[in-house]
Amino acid sequence: MVFDALDGKGTASQVNGSGPRTNINYRDAPVAFFMVLFGIVIEALVTRPGDDESRDILKILSALKRILLPSVAGNAIFQDSVFAETLEIFDRLALTEGLAVQTVLVDIAKTLSITHPSAGGENTATDLTEDVDQLFALAKIIMLVMTNALPNIAEAKAAPRDTLADDAVALIRSGFEALVDISTIFPSIIKTDLYASILHIFSTVLRTPACQASVVAQVLPIFRRFILKICTDGPRAHSSTIAPQVTTCLHQLLAILGIAQRREHESSLVCARNTLLAISVLLSTASDALGADEALVFAALEATLDCVQDLGLAKVAAGCLRSLLLTSPKKATDEAVARCLFPRLIVFVVDPDEPDPEDSRALIASALTGFVALYADEGEKAAAAMSLVLPALLRRAKGGGRKIYGDTAARIVELATG
Repeated sequence: MVFDALDGKGTASQVNGSGPRTNINYRDAPVAFFMVLFGIVIEALVTRPGDDESRDILKILSALKRILLPSVAGNAIFQDSVFAETLEIFDRLALTEGLAVQTVLVDIAKTLSITHPSAGGENTATDLTEDVDQLFALAKIIMLVMTNALPNIAEAKAAPRDTLADDAVALIRSGFEALVDISTIFPSIIKTDLYASILHIFSTVLRTPACQASVVAQVLPIFRRFILKICTDGPRAHSSTIAPQVTTCLHQLLAILGIAQRREHESSLVCARNTLLAISVLLSTASDALGADEALVFAALEATLDCVQDLGLAKVAAGCLRSLLLTSPKKATDEAVARCLFPRLIVFVVDPDEPDPEDSRALIASALTGFVALYADEGEKAAAAMSLVLPALLRRAKGGGRKIYGDTAARIVELATG
């Protein structure tokens, strides 16, 4: 039966020990045969026979990953001596082996974290247990691997890599995703530290030149999922820990944007675009944690509005403003954002003296039209918004000439049918 489990065969009832052939609870008690297999695997990792050591280690780790399934190992892996020996070997492999081995280590650490008996528990500051230390040690393995790929994660003064190979990009993505996945099930006593680490890693990736072309695009959706989770997790979003962390993250993003706008490096323009997208994601998903009167929110809006007039950033900035304006349903902070943006965007559309290096007015006009449609079921608000948007569209058409008549007509039809 154990070999069937290792090969992915057998029914769920047989694997979990609830079939007719056995009544052993494999989840609650150490499995003797697992200990035999575990000993063989650990000995193989220590001795590493063979000419192609990297390939041997990958095979051994693959076998270890399969026997660490709860249906095979139960909780035996989390016994103090077994866990300590395993983590000691993982530490050595993370420091000495290549990216392929490190990727497998991330996967194993993630699996062990999710299946840990204390995962999801609510340990308090007075209940620091061995289990919490084990979970923290697993998270450290993932961070160690990511630090090997991006040294400037651990040390700000460390020189970042000039380029990243495809396997390094995949490793950074899998490591970041693993940290986000396990953060939601960690006991509250270490959640705050893990949240801070995740936000720091993201900001480091965002400001690293080698990450701009491929890594940022892959981690940005994961970052959005993370922010959405921690900022909509009931009252925790308004707690004394989450709100300051989100505010600090926004401050870091604004600093990165300011540096990128200097265009001091070849990747600066791409970095600025990526940062605008990150700011938009943060503002649109973290409204539960950011106050409606938070000064940094309005500083971020001003920075994004300025970028609409910046060649190379205008289209991206206009798209971000459109997303922020059309966020629905709107909470208090979203309403404050809309009140700030709406008059500024009206002025941008109607004033021909406002620089428009990438013809972003069409996108902004579409956003304003969509904003009216958001209040279609609220007569007074819809009428008030339309009384400003319709004259703005007509004035834009009058100043822009025939070349924008078609676009203006389309926007007016949207207003009439919205």
